Amino acid sequence: MTDDLAKRLVMTPQLQMAIRMLQTPASELGAFVDELRATAPDSFVELPVGEPDPYDELERAAAIDEEREPYFLLDDSPLPAVATGTPDVWVFGNPPQARANGRAFPRFQVVDGNRDARWLVRAFRQRAKTYERVVSAMLALRPAIAIAMQPEQIEPVKIRDVAEAVGMHESTIDRVARACRFQTIHGLVAFAVTRGRLGFRGV
Repeated sequence: MTDDLAKRLVMTPQLQMAIRMLQTPASELGAFVDELRATAPDSFVELPVGEPDPYDELERAAAIDEEREPYFLLDDSPLPAVATGTPDVWVFGNPPQARANGRAFPRFQVVDGNRDARWLVRAFRQRAKTYERVVSAMLALRPAIAIAMQPEQIEPVKIRDVAEAVGMHESTIDRVARACRFQTIHGLVAFAVTRGRLGFRGV
């Protein structure tokens, strides 16, 4: 093995954490925050509900520079809350669309410019974007899931097809599917991962 190849195969701690974050359910994301608080306890504070997210403003500025529509997490609930939990992604509208739930994961404001804290805040947002992209691709392949009362009856989607649609590795899709839950007009839905396919089940 060449030195260059060995370097490419070595995962940095941040990359390892990003991979863990993708496959971690929202209810368990606090562990990442606890890890950082142990090393930099005063580096960030929780962003109050309703307070503008500084990263939304950065996204707006970048979108203007790149002449594209800005990306914003959806903080308002487009569907009624359900007793079975909080969705990572909303599926709603006509035609149906998928939008990441901006309140499904910890939201923070960096206080002292700590590099690790900035990375963690951005990583949470990137996780939300990735979940949204995967559910959007699934929705394009199986639009009936948006209104299905029995999601188990919807034909499974090949992980390979979703990966090709979003331009990600199949292992990334697999990790997202094992943790992501999305809500439709009929309730909360989870992926059922079996033999290279993504099925669906009500939660």
